[in-house]
Amino acid sequence: MPNISYPFRCFLAVNLDKSVKDKIYAVKNHLSYGGDSINWTRRDNLHLTLKFFGEVGGTDYAGISGIIAERTAAVPGGPLEIRGLGCFPRSGPPRIVWAECFDPGGELFALADRLLDDFEALGFKKDRPFSPHITLG
Repeated sequence: MPNISYPFRCFLAVNLDKSVKDKIYAVKNHLSYGGDSINWTRRDNLHLTLKFFGEVGGTDYAGISGIIAERTAAVPGGPLEIRGLGCFPRSGPPRIVWAECFDPGGELFALADRLLDDFEALGFKKDRPFSPHITLG
């Protein structure tokens, strides 16, 4: 186990290929917004979040790590499609902008469901159904 100071804010995410990050960032650069209510995500930090845990301590970290290692050992990479953009709030100046993702083969949804069930067994609540997206800002 790495030398980590506990507790810390923790989330599980899928890292994206550099080419995917470059394409998403190019779209982000074309977005025209004059306000300062959006804090844009740096290209290197673009990712697809599977689960946000919040504050995690040593015992929780060990359980989370074990589940991730077990569930992802034989998971093949698959295609992921970007289907569109969205923002919050729906009216007024946007504060959050995201790219909606689609998993044509269903592998990502199946993995997320198994992981969320396993994490729930560790005591982490299922916040909401898995909704794959990449936060741009």
